Amino acid sequence: MALLIKGGTIVGPWGEMPADLRIENGRIQHLGFDLEPDYRDSVLDATGLYVLPGMVDMHTHFYLRIGDIYSADDFDSGTAAALAGGTTTIVDFVTPDRGEDPISAVRARMNEAENARTDYSFHLCLMDDSDDTLDAMDEAASMGIRGFKVFLAYPDRYMVSPAQLRRIMARARELGALVLVHAEDGPEVERLREEALEQGHTGVIWHARTRPSWQEGRAVRVVADAVRDMRTPTVIVHVSAKEAAEIISDSKELPLFGETCPQYLWLDESRLMRPGVEAAAHVCSPPLRTEDHMKALWGHLASLGLHEVSTDHCPFELALREAPDFTRIPGGLPGVETRFGLLYWGGVYQGRFSMSHLVRLLSTNPAVLSGLYPKKGEILPGSDADLVFFDPHGFTPISVDSLHGRSDHDPYDGLVLPGQIVGVLSRGEVVMDGGEVIAEPGRGRFIQRQPLSSGRLSMVKSGIYPWPL
Repeated sequence: MALLIKGGTIVGPWGEMPADLRIENGRIQHLGFDLEPDYRDSVLDATGLYVLPGMVDMHTHFYLRIGDIYSADDFDSGTAAALAGGTTTIVDFVTPDRGEDPISAVRARMNEAENARTDYSFHLCLMDDSDDTLDAMDEAASMGIRGFKVFLAYPDRYMVSPAQLRRIMARARELGALVLVHAEDGPEVERLREEALEQGHTGVIWHARTRPSWQEGRAVRVVADAVRDMRTPTVIVHVSAKEAAEIISDSKELPLFGETCPQYLWLDESRLMRPGVEAAAHVCSPPLRTEDHMKALWGHLASLGLHEVSTDHCPFELALREAPDFTRIPGGLPGVETRFGLLYWGGVYQGRFSMSHLVRLLSTNPAVLSGLYPKKGEILPGSDADLVFFDPHGFTPISVDSLHGRSDHDPYDGLVLPGQIVGVLSRGEVVMDGGEVIAEPGRGRFIQRQPLSSGRLSMVKSGIYPWPL
């Protein structure tokens, strides 16, 4: 028995076309025109709808521990929110404590993810380049984890040096793995923070003023120089500053890629001047910037100077954000449910780019960079039948009360977005219908990622993908 989807407009990174889909055993079996069902088939009428590949969010933080507190969403609620927003695959992070065995941390994280509703994978965070760490990279890759994150920030907890970064890059290249970099100038940020506190500046806006945009650009330059020498596929995560985006955009000949997030496209630093905990609710790192940075990021997304949009989803309850000064506020915003709607509104609806370009940014490119393509991120024969049905004539109100995550606040509360996701399939099964998430906790599967391909990475840079027929 097959499922036949008829009448919709199929959208891929290559463009869009009216076509039908046949799905069997959780995978796309055939893409064609005027496909006819037999008596055993079910038929889904998608007339008037866009049919998109399920979205891939390669940067979430579910059940993230900071000291004695945890982020608001675990893998159950976080992946429910993801499905409601059209995201069928997430890639989260394993962050070992210093001195903890990384592979033990991976196994513990897999246990925490057993109630996921979406398919999922992980990146492994690294704090040094010791032989034990490099051996852990080998073992993680054998388990299907081919993303390794390092920080040029947080010298008291996570930061690696440029030399350590290069040694990690060398091993990742051998493994066909991706390096992800949190690119801020850690020592400079710490100096500015200490200076601000000494001068009595404790307000939330100083979170932004002690992390100026130029220091983000300076850190990205260090990474770009390393990529030029090492030729390791590398993503700068959560790009917020135009200086950083320009360096990435100018590195067209390098396997250097840029990710930004919805908050850096829609929210400006004036949010950090709001009263009390309302300002603290907008703390994230890097911080929100001014409107000129937001405008520049939209431009780089349209030109593929930046290559994908993920969320860095990591909200904390408001009560946990009350702090005596800006340095003690746990940072992170929600976004996994609202990402698609915000990017459709700002990108397609406002004429910055096409639906197929939106698919590149939210689905195909993160799938390629994560080693999940073409199993995920495409509508091709053999790909998983992860599909999103989108009505461009509908609308989507955003309300904290109706969102599926557990955050008690949302920066987009009260907005009404154009368009509406009316249904979602994961591996051929209906997991969201009419706004109701019906996937059960634990339905998700851990996905082993494949070694990165230079040919596929070149598609991300160029925006040119093969026609599926």
